[in-house]
Amino acid sequence: MLPFGRVTAADLSDQVLARAARRVPRARFVAGDFMTLEFGEAAYDVAGSLEVLAHVANQQAFLGRIARLLRPGGHLLLATQNRPILELNRIPLPAPGQLRKWMDRRELRQLLARISTFLACGP
Repeated sequence: MLPFGRVTAADLSDQVLARAARRVPRARFVAGDFMTLEFGEAAYDVAGSLEVLAHVANQQAFLGRIARLLRPGGHLLLATQNRPILELNRIPLPAPGQLRKWMDRRELRQLLARISTFLACGP
């Protein structure tokens, strides 16, 4: 995303961020819980969440937080696991303490519709 502007990335793991910073030194990396970090409301044109949603306890709150960070007309790049495909392939159950909340297309659309409704009504 760097060719298009400034990039800020967040993760819980300092180690993951240190490796990423070595590979992409021009990006800003912030360690901590995304839900509590201060980024500024309506501060971003684009937000990306790639293969994270299934590992978040409160998916609606997570997407709502991302939506509030976006400027009006901003864009969300979202990729998440597809439950029907993963179940078909018999992916092993999560390890103890691991969070995994896969969803199908209908569930994802419903979740995104709730976020859109929330944004239209305001906080």
